[in-house]
Amino acid sequence: MEGSWALLDDLSILQHHDAVSGTAKQAVADDYAWRLFTGMKKNNEGYFKMIDERMRSMTGIANQTWVECFRTNSTYIDCPVSNYEDQKNYVMNVAVHNPSTMDMNQATFAVPNGKYDVKVYCTKAKKFVSVNASVSCWDDYAENNVTYKACNIKISHTTKARDFSLFELTQNDAAELSTTNGTVQEGSEIKDDKFQLVYEGSVKNSSQINFRLNNLKTGSSETFDFSMKYWASFINYYTWVSAQNSGDYIFRPITGEYEAMDYSTLVGSSMSDTQMDF
Repeated sequence: MEGSWALLDDLSILQHHDAVSGTAKQAVADDYAWRLFTGMKKNNEGYFKMIDERMRSMTGIANQTWVECFRTNSTYIDCPVSNYEDQKNYVMNVAVHNPSTMDMNQATFAVPNGKYDVKVYCTKAKKFVSVNASVSCWDDYAENNVTYKACNIKISHTTKARDFSLFELTQNDAAELSTTNGTVQEGSEIKDDKFQLVYEGSVKNSSQINFRLNNLKTGSSETFDFSMKYWASFINYYTWVSAQNSGDYIFRPITGEYEAMDYSTLVGSSMSDTQMDF
């Protein structure tokens, strides 16, 4: 409870208008990040204990040392599995928590490759049973610009709302999960009986990605796009704001004066990973 309250306190501080918009000086932004990190660390002590108790009651498996991905789970480099990348035949348990009010029909997390036997704990059979899984992989870059293969494993299993699932991954050089990776091409689509979502290309210099949504029932069509770009928040180094050297309240976006998140192609089955729930 103490850890939970500590994290809630820090989250409330991060609702400040300079924290949300990023319009404070760097030292203040660093303090925001530090507060969030320490708050999460305190909260995780209780959270990991809760996971251990839940796994013990559900599976009988106890004395687990639970750890989590350090950053975003977007690459295995940030996750505990990176410590075992060069080892053979290791067994790793992964607990997946679904805190939402809706069932989650697929579990996805980062792995170095597809050489795994994958099982899920069945509460009825009281043992691990095989489950369908695949991987999508792409070339990524570490902070030292070294290229490495990054993969996401996708497990076809339903984790009920506000519940847990426990998976067992056994490294096996003879195993090779099916691969669903591939570059998304212009014209790639996903659809159900009501809607069709079509990828219509990108504008690289502004990181703009374009889509068309077709209503198959009415025949109507709408276009939309999103882009990954940002404006510098603390812009005291610009001459035209030299009189405002406090660093606060100087966020003034100028058309065209932005930095785009650069990319060349969409990779990693981006379209097929998109879930439409109409």
